[in-house]
Amino acid sequence: PLRSDIYLVPIAYLYRHHIELNLKGLIRRNTCLTGDSPASGWESTHSLGDLWTIVRKQLLATFPDEDMEALRNVEASILEFHRMDPSGQGFRYWKDRKGHVSLANMPDKVDLLRLRDVVKGISTYLDGYDTAMLEGVPWDQ
Repeated sequence: PLRSDIYLVPIAYLYRHHIELNLKGLIRRNTCLTGDSPASGWESTHSLGDLWTIVRKQLLATFPDEDMEALRNVEASILEFHRMDPSGQGFRYWKDRKGHVSLANMPDKVDLLRLRDVVKGISTYLDGYDTAMLEGVPWDQ
């Protein structure tokens, strides 16, 4: 789609990919630490919704007293990225394999500075979860 801000699509793609890789890293780390494996297929999916579902379940199993307001805020932001680009291909390609125009769910305008701050908040939250998991690891074993 033609956009007035030519930087939006590549920036949004990189932010979305960053979130995807963070979620996959958390799933992998949690699986290694707990031995609890999620259903197969998570490694090859690009669905932020599916990945978040796994991370959310793992997070609440590990930290049942988690701040639910913070979790809901992060969840809303991740799911907004998922809504705009469910397959992880929309920010990369003008049309999908069936010929449909990608990014039909994009808002008309996006404040790139606000987007940066939202992604920074997601990253900070996910990094905090990762650090908290590692703090519980007995390193002397």
